[in-house]
Amino acid sequence: MKEFKAKVSYGLLIPVLILLLGAVLLPILQQAPMSRILLMASIMLPVMAMVLYLFLSTNYRITEDGQLLITSGFLYKHTVDISKITSVTATRNPIAGPAPSLDRLEVKYEKWNSVVVSPQDKLAFIKALQLVNPQVEYLGK
Repeated sequence: MKEFKAKVSYGLLIPVLILLLGAVLLPILQQAPMSRILLMASIMLPVMAMVLYLFLSTNYRITEDGQLLITSGFLYKHTVDISKITSVTATRNPIAGPAPSLDRLEVKYEKWNSVVVSPQDKLAFIKALQLVNPQVEYLGK
């Protein structure tokens, strides 16, 4: 099994964390009652932890039986049969997916399906896919 860690774009992560942290700091700056501050903190801090966890736990595995396993924490798990992959294209499309960076690859498979991924080593990832399925075409930008 070959594993590829996801590339993390702090340009995506930091604004989200700032917004969530702002939701905690705003009541403090407004001198809101302590109960409101604690309520916001008890909601937002776990959300921040979950966002961090999802960003940092995303990875892509190529199994011995020719499957691409995509996981992002315990919330997202997806399997793609590599023999069904037709092409891989470099993209910066911000569409939601298991890619915590805008430096992404769109993996097209079957007839109409695709998933975006952001492996740290894109070329090694593409080569690993092509070892399993030499028909995978890289349509870089």
